[in-house]
Amino acid sequence: MPLSNSAVSAGRILPRLIILILLVCNLSGAGDAFSVTEAASKHRKASRLHGQPSTLVKKLLDLQSEPDFEEEQEEQFEPELQALIAEVKHGMRDLIFSELKNQPADRDAAEIRRAILRRFRNAGLKKRKTPPDGCLCFAHDFGVRVETTPGGHADLLAVVLNIYIAWGDDSSLYIFRRQGAGWKIALVDEVNWYDSPDESQSWFRYRISPRGRDGSWFVVTGSVNNHLVSAWQDVTYTAQAPSDDPLRPRLLARNRQFAYIHNTEDHRFAYRFKVTAESFAVSFVHDIEYEAIWASHGYRVIDGHAYEEPPVCYLGRLNGKVIVCPE
Repeated sequence: MPLSNSAVSAGRILPRLIILILLVCNLSGAGDAFSVTEAASKHRKASRLHGQPSTLVKKLLDLQSEPDFEEEQEEQFEPELQALIAEVKHGMRDLIFSELKNQPADRDAAEIRRAILRRFRNAGLKKRKTPPDGCLCFAHDFGVRVETTPGGHADLLAVVLNIYIAWGDDSSLYIFRRQGAGWKIALVDEVNWYDSPDESQSWFRYRISPRGRDGSWFVVTGSVNNHLVSAWQDVTYTAQAPSDDPLRPRLLARNRQFAYIHNTEDHRFAYRFKVTAESFAVSFVHDIEYEAIWASHGYRVIDGHAYEEPPVCYLGRLNGKVIVCPE
C-alpha cells in the first residue's frame, strides 16, 4: 500500500480509537462510581442495623451504672431513671418481637427461650457477673419465661420479661398469636414511668381465660409490690382483653388490695387465681387476727365488660367456712 494511503487510513482510524478508549474509561469510571455508591449504601444500612443494638447496649450500661437506690431518697425515681428503665425494657421488647416474628411456631418453650436469650447476647446485652447480696441496683440481672399453649390456647404464646430493679424486679407480659409460620404480638402488659420501686409489677403471675362463645379471651395478671420488709403488702390484679392496638389492651378491671403475703415464701403464690370464660376471682389472705381469713374478689365478664361482685371471705383456708368479711 502506498505510504500516502496508509497515512489516510491511520488518520481515519485514530479518532475512532480515541473515542473507543474514552468510552471504555467512562464506563469503567461509572462502574467504579456505582460500586462505591453501592458499598456506601450497604455500609449505611449495616450501620443502621447495628446502631439500634449499640444504642440499647449503651442504655443498659447506663442503667447498670446507676448508683444504688437508697431509702433516704424518699423512694422516688428521678424522671431520667424512669425513662432509662422504660427505654431498656422497650429495647429488649423489640428484640423479642423481632425474634418471634420469624420463629417457627412448632418450637417448644425451651427452644424459644434460648433463641431470645441468644438474640440478647448477639445484640451485646450482658448481665453483671456478681451483683452483691441485697443490691439496690438496676438491670444487673434479666431473663425471660416462655409458655407455649398458655391456658390451653394452641395458637397463643406468652413471654414474660424480667428485669432486676432495686428492691425486686420489673415484669412485663407479651402474648403472641400464631400467624403463618411465626408469631405476631396480640397483647402487651407493662407498667412504665413509675417513680417508686413498689409500683412496678413484681412477684408476677398471669392466667389466660378459656375462649368464650364468641371466641374471645382475656388475661388476668397479679403482682405484689416490691418491698424491703413487712408481711403486709399490696396485691395488684388486672384483667385485660386484646384490642386493635396490642400496646393498648382493653382494660376490664384493675384493683389494689392490702394483703398478708408471708403465708408463702414465694410471694407469687400469696394470691390465687380462678378464671373461667365468663368470670374470674383473685383471692389472698385479708386478715390473720386469730386465723387466716381469705378474701376472694370476683367478677363476671359479660359482653366484654367486667362487673364486680361482693367479696366472699373464708376462715382458715381458701374455700373454708364462709364468714362475713371484716372491715
